[in-house]
Amino acid sequence: MVERGKGKMALAVSEAKRDFSRIVRESSEQLRVFTVQNAQRHGAASSLVIGGTAMELVLSHFTFTPQWEEDADSGLWTVYLPEIDVWGQGETRLQAAEDLIDAALDFMRVFLDDIPFQIKIGRGHYLPYLLRLYQAGDDRQAIRGILGVQE
Repeated sequence: MVERGKGKMALAVSEAKRDFSRIVRESSEQLRVFTVQNAQRHGAASSLVIGGTAMELVLSHFTFTPQWEEDADSGLWTVYLPEIDVWGQGETRLQAAEDLIDAALDFMRVFLDDIPFQIKIGRGHYLPYLLRLYQAGDDRQAIRGILGVQE
């Protein structure tokens, strides 16, 4: 164990490596959260190991509010997610929703590929919303539910 400051303790990276299976099992089955700290690098940021169920609980309050609009002139539907500044468009609501899902997943991949840059340009508040999408994996039905664009 290494001290994180103010009496808080964390696992050293070497301990986390040695006990990784136990840490993953306890974080997923017992909803335990582990802090891991690199004891060799003074002042280095710590990392959390948190199970999927606990993470879902943490992120569940970050909900999307899709905004729908139909353009009477063009006959196109647009759906916008202000939480992550992404939109989709299509000739039907279903097509607009599918386009939105594709756009949101593309944005999520780009964002998660370089989180420090995204934070630097003022988009850090998108992270919890995009982590909700990340947890859904390739399950488009679950993604529809998360985005609030169910059929």
